[in-house]
Amino acid sequence: MSLSRPTGGGRTEEAESSEYCVLGGAVGAAVADQLRADGHSVELVDATADADDAGDDPLSAFDDDDALAAASTVVVATRSDSRNLLLAQRIGTRFGTDRILVLVHDPVRLAPFAAAGHDPVCVTSALTRTVIGEL
Repeated sequence: MSLSRPTGGGRTEEAESSEYCVLGGAVGAAVADQLRADGHSVELVDATADADDAGDDPLSAFDDDDALAAASTVVVATRSDSRNLLLAQRIGTRFGTDRILVLVHDPVRLAPFAAAGHDPVCVTSALTRTVIGEL
C-alpha cells in the first residue's frame, strides 16, 4: 500500500476540505501524524468514543462532520475489526467516499473486508513480511 504525495503547489483557498480523514484512536493519530508530515491535509476523528455501546450508530456523532463528507480517502483504524468494518461500510454508503482503507487486525478477515469493497491493511501480515524479510 502506498499513499501518493499531493502534486503541484500548496492547497488553494477554495480547496479547504481535507484530502484525508482518519478515524481511530492511537493508531489513527499516528497515521494522521505521518500523513501530515508527508505534506497531506488530514482531519483526525476520534472513532473510539462509545465503542462498547452496541446498537448505537457509530457515525451518528459525525452526521454534521464536514471532514468525512469532504475527504477523498478515509482511513479507519480503531482497535476492533468489527467496528472498523461497520464504520467503513457506513462511511461508504453515507458519505460516498472514493477510497476507504481499513485496518484489519486478524489476517483471516482480509478477504471479507476486500469483498465488502474496502482496501484492507493488515498489520499482522505486514509485520510478518517485514520480520521474515529481516531474517
